[in-house]
Amino acid sequence: MKKELQQKLCKKYPEIFGENFFFECHDGWFWLIYNLCECIQHNKTDLRATQVKEKFGGLRFYTTPRDDEIHGMIQLAESMSYNICEKCGSTENVNATGNGWIRTRCQKCHDT
Repeated sequence: MKKELQQKLCKKYPEIFGENFFFECHDGWFWLIYNLCECIQHNKTDLRATQVKEKFGGLRFYTTPRDDEIHGMIQLAESMSYNICEKCGSTENVNATGNGWIRTRCQKCHDT
């Protein structure tokens, strides 16, 4: 994720990420992560993200602690990520493809 987007998330949600959190995913999931954090922030203030990354073509959002309510929010965001291009954020013609490394991309990003 671009540094400016990472900084925006860290500034908006310092309780979740701290100052210099590193996101291991592309820009396309920025708004998905942003909205997930909005939901988390309204429900839990003592939660900290330990890792946010792409794995097997989907978003992974690891936290401590992780109760059932937060787990449900994270599962929803993670399942939505399979229908959002990880590179540009499009929801049009998104597929998981790859040879060995699975990527969730729209047709336009896949072709380029």
